[in-house]
Amino acid sequence: MTTERELKMIADADTALPDLTGVTPGVVCGPPSTQEMTAEYYDTPTLSLARWGASLRWRDEHPKPIWTVKLPASSDGSVMSRHEVTFAGPRTKVPPRATELVRVFRRGQPLEAVATLGTRRTETALLIDGVAIASVCDDLVTGDRIDGETLSFREIEVEVTPGAETDATLRAITKRLRKAGCAVEEPVLAKVVRVLGEAAQAPADVVVRELTSRASVVDLVTSTLSGSLDQLIRRDPLVRGGNEPEDLHQFRVAARRLRSDLGTFAPILDSAWTRPRRDELRWLGNEAGAVRDADVLRLRLVRRFAALPASDAAASVLLLSRLEHARSRARTRLLHSMSTDRYDALVDALISATHEPRFVADDPKAASRQARRIVVELVRNRWRRLKQAGDALDADSPDEDLHEVRILAKRCRYAAEAAAKVFGRDARGFSRAIAELQEVLGDHQDTVVAEAWLHAAAKAVTSAGVLAGLAIAEERAERLEHRRNFSVVWAAARDPELRAWLK
Repeated sequence: MTTERELKMIADADTALPDLTGVTPGVVCGPPSTQEMTAEYYDTPTLSLARWGASLRWRDEHPKPIWTVKLPASSDGSVMSRHEVTFAGPRTKVPPRATELVRVFRRGQPLEAVATLGTRRTETALLIDGVAIASVCDDLVTGDRIDGETLSFREIEVEVTPGAETDATLRAITKRLRKAGCAVEEPVLAKVVRVLGEAAQAPADVVVRELTSRASVVDLVTSTLSGSLDQLIRRDPLVRGGNEPEDLHQFRVAARRLRSDLGTFAPILDSAWTRPRRDELRWLGNEAGAVRDADVLRLRLVRRFAALPASDAAASVLLLSRLEHARSRARTRLLHSMSTDRYDALVDALISATHEPRFVADDPKAASRQARRIVVELVRNRWRRLKQAGDALDADSPDEDLHEVRILAKRCRYAAEAAAKVFGRDARGFSRAIAELQEVLGDHQDTVVAEAWLHAAAKAVTSAGVLAGLAIAEERAERLEHRRNFSVVWAAARDPELRAWLK
């Protein structure tokens, strides 16, 4: 998986591109080269990939044809950034790994050819001291849709070399291209989306809408669920196709937040409707959690072992290798779970929840009421449980009790963040205080998990027993520090001024 960052502009057929030599100090232009390319794009009958900002194509690139999956992009003005993955394979069959990578966008829908793009590309490298920092691609494109419609246009792309470009360079290039007559369209469109037209620019399955203070309860519920589901879906292919701990972490957070939000709104939602969704989200969260826990533990142990003498290096390798094997098994289980009909059905059920949540039948007006009036009591419920559990802690409370308070803090924080959509700054201040509490208790729980794992590993890898013992001692010392910090952040979280908006 690589990251593509490109500047996109359009130009008339007779627009002469400027010489970009010296656009920033040291930049020279290499000799231009021209090639003809044909690309065939695949999507679902509803163009679900395009509507999410993803694409799947086969292209006859030099030196050999390849399949490419491009994941949903982010844009900053005229600059588009996106992850892409390439696969070898014949044109006659979409590689299974490619179809799996876009599974969450299609969820059972078939993939079919939707457009063919022919491109005559003239490419010029921008160099500094002989090293390419970018390439300017002047593309003359003819796109044929499956319905017979044809569209021709000219697009200028500046494909930047990862790590080589600077924002100043991109601004300078943009300014010079604009002066020559090139223009930026809003929004920035991929070539295939331009060819497919309005249907490809329709909203995705999940739309996150901003709310005002006058939003209704149904607006708040759908906006809250949509925000987390959008994050889960966008992280899904990154978890499948990459191995970055942060992507997995955000995927897991999204699943847990969705479950917590359904719990927050439980008093006003149909329990028969919310219960199966929450149960399935618990399953998914547990699957992702096993991998995430291993990632967190690995970071802790690497830090611990780095400070130890070189004589302990062999034992540390044995322990880390054992952990890596456990993580690999957990990741394999997670990816298998994400490739099942059960997972597809869960995503479908959550998407339907963002469009038509089901409210309690005995209160037909619940959905239309103003959210501010309802959400206050929902947050109060979360806070009451947290306050009761937090006040019951003392210096001798078992680790399990602190972990329970952490769970309650997370639920309270998520409820406050949902309330912030209609209450604004006041609710955000409260949620930040609870987030600090959650972080301290999360760090405390990490030491508990690490110690338990080290105990088990020491029994299995006896030659690493001494090293495990040293690490356990450090985990215990750190846990005591987190316990002391808890009293400080708990006192801050209990400040009544943070909850003045709940009165």
